[in-house]
Amino acid sequence: MRGLKVVLVCLLLGAWMVMPSELWAGGETQAIGARRVGLGFAYTAIKGDFWSMFMNPAGIAGMKQMEAGGFIERRFLLQQLNLGAVGFVMPFKERKHFAGLDVSGFGFGGYSESRLGLTYATTLFERLSVGVKANYQRVSIENYGAKSVFFVNAGINCILSKHLTIGFRIFNANRAELQRDVDEKVPTTLDAGLAYQVSDKVIIVADIEKQVNFPLSFRGGVEYAPAKFLKARIGASTQPTTVSAGLGLVVKSMNIDFSNTLHQYLGYTPSLSLSWKFGTAEEPK
Repeated sequence: MRGLKVVLVCLLLGAWMVMPSELWAGGETQAIGARRVGLGFAYTAIKGDFWSMFMNPAGIAGMKQMEAGGFIERRFLLQQLNLGAVGFVMPFKERKHFAGLDVSGFGFGGYSESRLGLTYATTLFERLSVGVKANYQRVSIENYGAKSVFFVNAGINCILSKHLTIGFRIFNANRAELQRDVDEKVPTTLDAGLAYQVSDKVIIVADIEKQVNFPLSFRGGVEYAPAKFLKARIGASTQPTTVSAGLGLVVKSMNIDFSNTLHQYLGYTPSLSLSWKFGTAEEPK
């Protein structure tokens, strides 16, 4: 009975979080984490994962160790469109609470974006996790100055069964604006996703993203682990149409992920991420 109540809470919260609003528009343009990219950007329901800090903040709940990582991407092979990020996640209080800190940057001399993020997540029940992320972003344009803004992301993650997990996320839940007099909003996105663990070797993920005044976007991917140290990924997305593929290597406490995405018009985008685990991996008491 308790499990059914948790599932109902997850679905009700998720329905509220993805409910469209006429005031919300735009979309998130920066996907961080080569594993996420290799899976076609579908990452909303991934649980216990370091890179979830950059997607669904509830997804870091369940991590067993401290972890730090870095990511770099050259969008469409253009030096001016480099994206980079570094971050750190730490479990605390018997690994029932989780905190993360990250910094990211995008652009070049004439135009640049920088962002500082602070994430917190916790497990309310055995199957339900919630998370929130506070972001401080600065946008600088040569000869036009710079603007700063504060916005919040929120997410939930729910285990429906041994093999199925669902997740929901709002990016820029407070509808922050860079410049109110010209109605220049920070993009707001509404995401819902699922992750199905077919076996120890295969996981299937799928997301939908809704933007007001834009068609519904679908994202999906498959990860296959032929060996404990090797993972192969393939994914695709719509709006815009992209296909992606990637590999992951596990070397002791280090994860190395590489992916490459093909945009239907703009070409290839390679990305690389590395992460390191620290401390012990004991289960909470």
